[in-house]
Parts: sequence; structure tokens; C-alpha cells
Amino acid sequence: MIKESIGPEFGGTVGTLLFLSNCFGIAMYVLACVEIFQIWPLTEPALGGISIRVLGAIILFSLFTVVFVGISYISKFSMLFMVNALLFLPPLSI
Repeated sequence: MIKESIGPEFGGTVGTLLFLSNCFGIAMYVLACVEIFQIWPLTEPALGGISIRVLGAIILFSLFTVVFVGISYISKFSMLFMVNALLFLPPLSI
């Protein structure tokens, strides 16, 4: 879509930069998630001995599973998720 808007010369470059920025963004989110799991007191005894790389690989695999398998389930249960969000928002405002 970007290529058609601004031409193939600039569109390919912009699309590549957007792709790379998404890849680096996901890497930063996974790294932050790993760091939180390592210092979170509820998971420290269970995850204390696992290295950062192994825990990151586990998180990436779980993200892959959600994206590959779970998108159809998420779209089926989207109304349930919305109702849950609407039920839990009013107590937060009190």
C-alpha cells in the first residue's frame, strides 16, 4: 500500500524500515517481559535458574502459538473480552 502511494522507489525502502522497526520492537517487548518474569516474586523460585535466552525463546514460541493458532479463537471470543473489559472498568474509576 505504501509502495502504491509514494512509488516503488521510496515505498520499498519505507516498507523495509517499517518491517525492521517492528522486528526490533518485538525484540524489546520480549526482553522486557523476560526481565519482568525474572524479578517478579511469584515466579522467582520457578524461573530463577532459567537463562534469559531460554525464557525469551519460550515467550517467543508462546507468541507464535497465539498468532498462528489463536487468532480465530480471539475473533470468536472478542465479544466476551469486550464484556469483561466493560465490567471491570467501572470499579477502577472509583
